[in-house]
Order: sequence, then C-alpha cells, then structure tokens
Amino acid sequence: MTCGVLPAVDKYLCSFQRWLPGHLARIADPGHDKTIKLFATWRVLPRLRARAERSHITPSVRRFAAEQIKYATAFLQWLGKRNSTPASCGQNDIDAWWAGTPSTAAPACEPSSAGQCRAAVVDAPSLPTLHPAGSSPGAGRASRFAPTTCLRS
Repeated sequence: MTCGVLPAVDKYLCSFQRWLPGHLARIADPGHDKTIKLFATWRVLPRLRARAERSHITPSVRRFAAEQIKYATAFLQWLGKRNSTPASCGQNDIDAWWAGTPSTAAPACEPSSAGQCRAAVVDAPSLPTLHPAGSSPGAGRASRFAPTTCLRS
C-alpha cells in the first residue's frame, strides 16, 4: 500500500464490513435479514465508502453506521410486532416508532432513517434473480444465467 501498488484500505470500513454479516446472522426473520442487507448495501455502505475516499473513517463514524443498522433492525422488529411490513408502513407508523425511541438514539435514529429503511425495500433497485438452467423464467433468460464453463487447461 505504501508503494501505491495496492489501494489504501480504511480499517474502520473493513471493521464495519466484518461486523455486518454477524449482525445479519442474528436476525431471525429472513425477510428482515434481506431488508437490512439492502439497507446496508444501498444506503449505509455507499456513504461509508464515499467518506473513506475523502478522508479516513473515524471510530465514531463507524459506530454511527452500525447504530443505523441496529435501529433499522429494531424498526423492522417493531413493525413485525404491529403486524406491518415496510411496504405497508406509512408516516403514522414512522411517527409512532419515532415517538417511542429513546432520545439517546436521536443521532443514529433520525426520523428519516425509518423512512430510508422502508425505502430500501420499496424503492431499492430490484436485484436480479438467478435461475438454474432448465427453469422457466423464459428460455432466453434461463440460458443467460446458466452456469458457464470457465477456461480449462
């Protein structure tokens, strides 16, 4: 890295990326796991990477990112207890959750965080679904995603 051959690596960005899979593994609901993964992928990680490109990430920035993920997880669990989903969640739900959130959570848990978590599911770009060869999502599509043979020596 010192010679410029390898790119510089931010240790707190790496720390967050090591922490995230463990947090995701502790989420019992598979739908919530997917939602938090989308939230981290489309909202939290891009901000951390942009910050790392501008300057080093500090421990407090890394902690803030983890708190956003934790509060998004808590928000989804809270929605589940109310028999609601992020797709059906409205402003009244977000306001009710915000009203019940401890004031110590205010920095990481700004009112827009709940909306961002909801947006991660409702508004996020759809991820491609891989179908094994022979399945029927459409003949052309199935062949496009069929496993290919790499060059063999």
